[in-house]
Amino acid sequence: MTPLRRAGYKARFRRQEEEPAILRTTVAIPCYNEATTIAKVVSDFRKELPEAEVLVVDNASSDDSGARAAQAGARVVREKRRARAS
Repeated sequence: MTPLRRAGYKARFRRQEEEPAILRTTVAIPCYNEATTIAKVVSDFRKELPEAEVLVVDNASSDDSGARAAQAGARVVREKRRARAS
């Protein structure tokens, strides 16, 4: 018998059969000065994946991209460094 087995490792960390697995999905969308389109992108993701969290990472936009994403139902995280997705 291995030391881990003697310590009860397997018994403590084994998934119980009656426990359903909980899976969570997050859609991460990078955003830089996308105020004209971000609300539609967020709403399209929310429509296709209603159980998913929609996260918009606003890369120091100078327009109101973050506010429009939040109004569309996304959680918005602001990043101070500017970058544009290619």
